[in-house]
Amino acid sequence: MTNCLTKLALKMKEFWQYHPALLIALLLILFLSIVQLPQKEGEIRGISRDWKGKIVFSGANGKYKPTEEELELLEKGRWITPLTRFIWKEKIKESFKERFGEKGAGDLVASLLIGTPLPSHLKSLFQKTGLLHLVAISGFHFTLLRSFLFALLGFLFRGRKRLIVLLLFLGCYAFLLGGVPSVLRAFFASLVALFCTLFDRQCKPLNTFGISLIMTLVFDPSLMFQLSFQMSFGITFAILTLYPVMKSAIRMPTLEEVKVEKWPMQLFLSIRTLFEKSMIFLLSVSVMVFPLSLYAFGSFPIFSLLINLLFTPLFSLLAAGVIVATLLPPLDPLMTIFGELLIFLLSLFETTELPMVEGTTSPFIIICILGFLLLLSMSKETKKSNGLYDLLM
Repeated sequence: MTNCLTKLALKMKEFWQYHPALLIALLLILFLSIVQLPQKEGEIRGISRDWKGKIVFSGANGKYKPTEEELELLEKGRWITPLTRFIWKEKIKESFKERFGEKGAGDLVASLLIGTPLPSHLKSLFQKTGLLHLVAISGFHFTLLRSFLFALLGFLFRGRKRLIVLLLFLGCYAFLLGGVPSVLRAFFASLVALFCTLFDRQCKPLNTFGISLIMTLVFDPSLMFQLSFQMSFGITFAILTLYPVMKSAIRMPTLEEVKVEKWPMQLFLSIRTLFEKSMIFLLSVSVMVFPLSLYAFGSFPIFSLLINLLFTPLFSLLAAGVIVATLLPPLDPLMTIFGELLIFLLSLFETTELPMVEGTTSPFIIICILGFLLLLSMSKETKKSNGLYDLLM
């Protein structure tokens, strides 16, 4: 018994040495799970339009129906933050629809970049194919914007001034998107990464993940019980811990190691490497998506992994192209055609019956998976890996 406790203490000490922020975040989650938090009611958190175009309100626990008195206060500016966010989102969405088309591509671009709800026909297509996560704002969107602004601001500012201005822009973008878990995670992680760069500090992926988790819970502890929070942080944690281990386990010779000179073989090896990384990435994602989907919805589209393998890079290219098109308007017609093409490809699955895995799982299984991922966080591959860090954070 004493030996077991000694080994456990040594493991905890080692974990603290490598991932102190993650350990604090886990203890905070444990504390919040035990302590019953007071429920906040009667507070408007957000304003948006549903797929029918009707204005809906959201509160601390999801959809919220405000009283007449609250609506009067809203008109007088009492809830200036959600109202301002809603007005700006509507204006930006209209500008996207003017540039990329009233239907189809315009709605898709707005949802992809500022998180506005998709029309009903598009939403059903994304749900059926398991691609709805592509229009959820994530670290990838912040990385695109951060890279684009960093390059753009280089013409106006140098050194730390450029990082500070970039931080202000990212803060405005996060404010526009609202306080949903995926946005908070991506923004806080970007915040930590920029501060590390600002003060010349090393930025470890799992520690940055832990700090963003702590900051999100401090911002709103009740988010911990929302499915979107569990999906966002759970999937990111699975990728950060499982991806480097799987990549090391099934690693194949790289283009540099093979040293081939003929371009057909070089092209083949490059495509194979990209396919290999994409498959490992999607398998890492599915480790958390599969049990959480069964627990929350009772089903999971079995072919969604293959569909994601095809569509994820295409939608990423569309998002990057639209951001670049803000400075190069002549690219607008090309982005419109590309967006409509993606919608057409998705519509091919509209009448197809995709096989579903139906069933359920228990919270205990999910906790066991998280425990396994925690063990992987101490592997040598995870400790030294920065793989996919920028895309996730």
